[in-house]
Amino acid sequence: MKKKTSMILVFVLVLIADVAFVYASVRFGLLDALRMGAVKAPSETVMESLIPLDISETQGDVRITLTDVAYDGNDFYIGYNYENLAPETLAMVICESIEANSKRVDIGEWVSGRFCTVPDVFGGLITPPEYQTWTPLSLNPVVNYVEGELIENPGPGEWQVKVTFLIKRFPAKTIVVDTDTYIKETYGWAWDEEADALSREAPGMYEGEFFFLDAVAAHDARLEQVRSFGISVADEDERDPEMWKKRGYLVINSNGGYYGECDQETFPTGYFEEFETVEGREMYNLYVEDAPNSPLEEVGRITLEFTLNSDQTK
Repeated sequence: MKKKTSMILVFVLVLIADVAFVYASVRFGLLDALRMGAVKAPSETVMESLIPLDISETQGDVRITLTDVAYDGNDFYIGYNYENLAPETLAMVICESIEANSKRVDIGEWVSGRFCTVPDVFGGLITPPEYQTWTPLSLNPVVNYVEGELIENPGPGEWQVKVTFLIKRFPAKTIVVDTDTYIKETYGWAWDEEADALSREAPGMYEGEFFFLDAVAAHDARLEQVRSFGISVADEDERDPEMWKKRGYLVINSNGGYYGECDQETFPTGYFEEFETVEGREMYNLYVEDAPNSPLEEVGRITLEFTLNSDQTK
């Protein structure tokens, strides 16, 4: 059951009321995140129940701010921002748990936004500008949200809500190494089998219209984005991950996946994601035999609390 983080975080544009765009234009919060990344459009009840928050704490050089909360009697949304105050070293922020009056909110196994790397330099594939129908938000801070469902009703009236985030840090010696095998799998739609390389005229479709994308330029742009934050990228003639591993580097790919010893049938390119590690799977109480360990260091845990009057949100 192999799923890439890039698939989980794929952005699907959703339509919301004009008033929402006015709100979003003056502050980054839940509405911005929903506009960018909701898998399904939120209900009108959710949008009407939205309550702004401004609760922050910093640990491990990462500032986390809760920006909004919404609840429609079923779906529970929390908007937040992550800011890496030392962006030359990547950080991983994981929304570990949400509770309301000590009742667990089920965040779900594949929920968008639960695992996030900051700066967010590992976004989706580059789309030609003429087909970009939204303005990308900042890579650092990252505007994000998580959606969950209450397993047990906390009761009427006021809820004491606790949101806990786990903060991890990448090692200082981290380098991006995209092997041909990895590039071919990631950009399979843009791989020229005859030339055995990325195509400069890969066909694509957006909203029923065909376009041609220079996949070489798209990949180069992603690597340049990574470099812009001071993260090392292997040169064309030094893309051997084992070599960099022996030199003491954490080797990652341009999607933020880790290179290491793992089951080659499950991870055919040799790279795996944070949610596929022993630690990530244990968060979901999933089967963990043969899962690789996370190579990241835990540097802090932040619990942010607020009071929500549930009678005012529905």
